[in-house]
Order: sequence, then structure tokens, then C-alpha cells
Amino acid sequence: MTDELLPPLRGILSDAVQRNATDIHLDSLTDSAVMRLRIEGEIRHREVMSAKKAQKTLNQIKAVTGMEPGVSVFPREGQFHCRIEDREIDVRAAVVLAADRKEAAHLRILTPPAWHGDLVRLGLDDGQTERIRQSIGGLQGLVLIAGPSGSGKTTTAYSVLEMLESDLLIAASIEAPPRVRLAQRSPVGGQ
Repeated sequence: MTDELLPPLRGILSDAVQRNATDIHLDSLTDSAVMRLRIEGEIRHREVMSAKKAQKTLNQIKAVTGMEPGVSVFPREGQFHCRIEDREIDVRAAVVLAADRKEAAHLRILTPPAWHGDLVRLGLDDGQTERIRQSIGGLQGLVLIAGPSGSGKTTTAYSVLEMLESDLLIAASIEAPPRVRLAQRSPVGGQ
């Protein structure tokens, strides 16, 4: 776990967690950068920051994820685990070179909400929730969750997995890469 996050990255993550954001987008402009947050599926403008602060943030992202420093023409990905606002979170990061030769970063905050397992809070009605309970209540089966980026696939999948409270069951998620650590669940990575 990374305990030594420094400003400005710590402040950016803290702000995002407080606002229940799932994504942070940082796009460098000519002499500044713009930060946006995805909150409840909607991209919201958050801040215009100086180019210096943006570069420091990008450097911190690269350092904490183990990415090579400096600018690269190839997209880079990494992840880290940290504690923000008394919550443990996993963060997946991607840094890419934009068309204007400036770097852009995307951070995906992977924090299982305290209400995982409550499908009604995810927007499913009682009938849909009961059908899912029946689907996962058998001795065998498959639940397939599909949708566009940011639509809540991971949150829904882990909410369904949290509904399986028995030590007698084996449950696995197949993801590329696995996104959230859950007790007694086995994420399986894929390509």
C-alpha cells in the first residue's frame, strides 16, 4: 500500500473520493491543464490548474505506479493501492501522449462502496433484484454483465458477488485486469 502520497496527487484523490467520483481525467493544455471527474456516470469540470501543477501530478502518478519517468509515445498503465479519507482504494492509471505532444492521464478509482450487495441502490427494482438472487442461488450458473465504459459493470458485478455470503461457494470474476479485491473471492485476469 502506498501511504506516502504527496500534494497535489493526495489532494486530487481526496477531493475525488469525497465527491464519490469514479474517474479523474487530467488533460494538459498549452499553458495549463484541465481536470474533470466522473460522478454518477457524468463527466464534470472540476479545475483548471497550472502546467507546473499538472506536470507534478503526472510525475507523481508515474512514480507511484512504477511507470517510466519522462514522456513516451506509447501509452502506459499502472496501478496502486492507498488510504484516502480512512478508506482503502485501488487506483488504475493510464498516461498517454495527446495529439499536441502533451501528456494526459486517466485515473480509475476502484473503491467498493459500503453498499455493495444492495442492488436497489444501483437502480435495479425489486423484481430485477429477485431474478438475480434466483440466478446466483443455484448450485451452478453464470451471470453476464455487459455495458459501455463507466456504466457500472464492475460495481454491479462486485455487488452480486457480495451477495454470495457462503464459505461453501467458490466465486470468480474474469477481468482484464482484476479491479477490486474482495475477501474470499478470486479475481482471474485475462487479456
